[in-house]
Amino acid sequence: MSMMGKLNYFLGFEIHQFREGTFLCQAKYIKDMLKKFDMNNAKPYKFPMDSKADLHLDPDGKEVDQKLYRSMIGSLLYLCASRPDIMFSVGMCARFQSSPRESHETAVKRILRYLLDTPNYGLWYPHGTSFDLVGYSDADWAGCKMDRKSTSGTCQFLGRSLVSWSSKKQNCVASSSTEAEYIAAGSCCAQLLHGGLGHHPLPCEELVSFGFYWFSSSPMENMLNLVFLCVFDSCKLSMKYHLQCVDLILCLSSISKQFPSCTSSNSLHKKRKLGFLRRPR
Repeated sequence: MSMMGKLNYFLGFEIHQFREGTFLCQAKYIKDMLKKFDMNNAKPYKFPMDSKADLHLDPDGKEVDQKLYRSMIGSLLYLCASRPDIMFSVGMCARFQSSPRESHETAVKRILRYLLDTPNYGLWYPHGTSFDLVGYSDADWAGCKMDRKSTSGTCQFLGRSLVSWSSKKQNCVASSSTEAEYIAAGSCCAQLLHGGLGHHPLPCEELVSFGFYWFSSSPMENMLNLVFLCVFDSCKLSMKYHLQCVDLILCLSSISKQFPSCTSSNSLHKKRKLGFLRRPR
């Protein structure tokens, strides 16, 4: 392999290197994708999904081209590698690939219209930041209208750099919003502790060097309430683990929601402050 100079483009990713840091985006990929699906002249949207969107199977809805729908979803899933702001919305639409309807296609096209308005957004990795590993978690309770399962949202920062994120429907039905929060917290802790970021697995005693944040006050309050452990048997083991680590976990309960709810202007603005922003000039 020969040296070709400074890296600028790789597999659809644009790499812009500055003295202050490195910026990653997929602006050209977005432009080509919008042209492919004939959306480059559509009306742009400010948000990827309506906060009151109610996607379901819609058996009475009009059927659409399954091949085209899957192609749009596949293109958007690849874009999630640099756009965490659309991950929740794309994940919602990806659930209907087996039998897509017109309502589902409309939701996907709204995401494309949002990308038309924000083609230059990406990830910013500043130079000279600390190596503190911090995780955030959140969950919506019974957000899926079909099976009443919740969606976990997590993200991990190394210093000021966003290095890992996920938005995934939980495997079981949570009996309370607190249980949904604990399942999301467990997923985030597993990512931090067991080498999900490419590091060696860390023993529990090293958790003190990490930060962990909940977007809800109920898990922290219930961790200190021993009676609560007898109420929800399904999440007893999870709570027991967090009780053992309560002195090591820094819990901040007053942070506004950011995952998976990513449809408000406030949350999008805060995401950019956390490491997701428009390409520097």
